Amino acid sequence: LYPGLSEELIEASRLMAIEADMIIPNFTEFSLIVGKKYPTTDELNHSLVVTWLEKARDKGVQSAVITSVQIEDQYYVYGYSKKENIFRVKVDYVPVEVGGSGDIFTSLILGRYPEDYNLKKTFEYATTVLTNIIRAEYKKNKTKEVNEIEIQNHLQHIYNSIQD
Repeated sequence: LYPGLSEELIEASRLMAIEADMIIPNFTEFSLIVGKKYPTTDELNHSLVVTWLEKARDKGVQSAVITSVQIEDQYYVYGYSKKENIFRVKVDYVPVEVGGSGDIFTSLILGRYPEDYNLKKTFEYATTVLTNIIRAEYKKNKTKEVNEIEIQNHLQHIYNSIQD
């Protein structure tokens, strides 16, 4: 568990997930929501993630976006919606720790999804835009750690991506 995360908070998250239109946890948070032990590197595979997503859907989770899924040396975002079957989108991973990336990712999804109601297409858009932003921050700082994305420097890029 993360510091400060209690069993009561996990149970509340499980209850909220059933009521939500969409959940967007990372894979660690998702394992807690579905009540499963985080898998070892050897255990984590596509079939396991699909099984967990099916379990979430069976419990009543309407739509899910699961980030930070690393299978071997590849990174993915998994998801499904009421209209779409389970799918995954490969992420072009940039090896840098970035604060605020989850908030930006969620904002990109929520800003785009109501427009076309295609969650997979929205994932592809959000992962591409966010990866480009992280790359730009990484090049600027030339370190393995970017403390925080300065989103104001990327608003034109986001605007342009919406126009495409």
